[in-house]
Amino acid sequence: MPKYTLTWSSQHLAYELRAHDGYIVLRMQQEEPAWFAWLSQGTSFIFEGRMPANCCLLRQERKQRGDAYWYARRRNVSKYVGKTAAVTLARLEDVACILNADCLGQSPRRKKAAQPEMNLTHSLQPIELVAPEVNPDDEITPEYCYYIENVAYDESSTKYEHMSDRELMDSNTIIMCGHGCHIKVQNQALVLCHGRAKECKTITLYLGAHKVKQVIICSDSGYFTIGALAWCLNQDITVTLLDFSSPLAQVLTPKQPGNAKLIWHQYQASQSNVCIGIARELVRLKTRSQIEVIKSLPDKSELLISPIIQFLNDGLAELSDAGTVVAIQAKEGGLARCYWQAFVGTPISWDKRASKVIPPHWLSITGRESPLSQSGRYAINPFHASLNFAYALLEGQMLQSIIAAGLEPTCGFLHYNQEGQNSLCYDLMEPFRPFVDAKVLAFFQSTTLHYGDFYQTLTGECRMNDQLRRYILASTRLAQPAIDALTSWLLETLVKATTYQTHNRPTIQYHGSSSPDLLRVLSQSQDAAPDVDR
Repeated sequence: MPKYTLTWSSQHLAYELRAHDGYIVLRMQQEEPAWFAWLSQGTSFIFEGRMPANCCLLRQERKQRGDAYWYARRRNVSKYVGKTAAVTLARLEDVACILNADCLGQSPRRKKAAQPEMNLTHSLQPIELVAPEVNPDDEITPEYCYYIENVAYDESSTKYEHMSDRELMDSNTIIMCGHGCHIKVQNQALVLCHGRAKECKTITLYLGAHKVKQVIICSDSGYFTIGALAWCLNQDITVTLLDFSSPLAQVLTPKQPGNAKLIWHQYQASQSNVCIGIARELVRLKTRSQIEVIKSLPDKSELLISPIIQFLNDGLAELSDAGTVVAIQAKEGGLARCYWQAFVGTPISWDKRASKVIPPHWLSITGRESPLSQSGRYAINPFHASLNFAYALLEGQMLQSIIAAGLEPTCGFLHYNQEGQNSLCYDLMEPFRPFVDAKVLAFFQSTTLHYGDFYQTLTGECRMNDQLRRYILASTRLAQPAIDALTSWLLETLVKATTYQTHNRPTIQYHGSSSPDLLRVLSQSQDAAPDVDR
């Protein structure tokens, strides 16, 4: 019997090498020299992966020529792992996953890359949504190797497909997801085919006889022809592409006015005191919204939320003392950390079967920061995984509004301007994030989750099945008029900024205009047009 066990600790979010008496020999989140040094002296150990079912016995064997090789075994199935240098944590997870599937008589589900019909990187080619290719003969990429129970996954997908259809009924938005979804033009009509495992559901739109204003595509594979893109632009339909792992991919909107003079004023404002005034107002709006969300949190004692609300109110009062963007950023970061503490520990409801097999950190809402990224990305908790997708849609809605207004998305006031980053988009998203938080929390408070709703990659990232992603997007959308109202406020602020000459240098002064009451605008938008961007 091996004297050592390498196991995943959900408490410390690290792998622990334990002796049979419980002594922790080594704790690591990634491979360390001490790990390979121990392997060179060890002969066998038990591996227990992130998923409870992924476990195996590993033994070191030496060949006649003196080389040492590691093999993994479970029941009567064995698999070659490699030399000592190849025994990495990712490799162990891969092998344990494969052995688990082999012992159950089925193979792990892998993403199959669609054959690229056309490529986005070349001109006059349709947009191709393709997952990275996985070669079964090569070492399995950890991100794309995980075990999913087919029956539970399919049952969950069917349930959320019907829920999404009800949510989108009479809406002007179509949300598409699933492997192999595609959009094309056939007989002058737009044909949208959802990706599904068993059957293909098709929607047909005819010229001038539809009310669709937005198509959201969330898939890891499929295609979108140039003819379909032209059809959508001619019919005033905005197309939003969301990447599989949740960050926004692209927004294709027919409204792209462009305004060089306005963009020049925007860049000038970002280098003046106007930048400080805009950044301060955005953080003020966000903090006020956060306070309203915390007040509405269910099952939270007054003793817990009162100090948090008081801290946020004090932060609002201190915002006027922040005289630089850096100081405003620091204040916003402190307020955000306090805000998320109100969510930590909120229970997530699971059925009895799922609660016995899911990781323990899926039983309640954890902190916003993921150990995989030291930020909100690559979430390891179901709540934050859902939130990331909802934020991606919010980014798409905000980017659409910014482009339609003729502003430059990469020139921000609160976030740093970095290459390839839509800083202004992130700026204007901030006041709306608490409203999205409330919508996602409402879903978790009213839903009992089941096995198959979420799954875990071998990196530990938490992901949703296709149709649950679609439902999250359908149920957490904000009213576009409210988003446009904040963009209009920014436009008005830039227009009111006056340019004058000081030492022969143009300078812009900040004349603060009244920012919109987002809660009121959101409520009015939903009451006035429940079927438009609900």
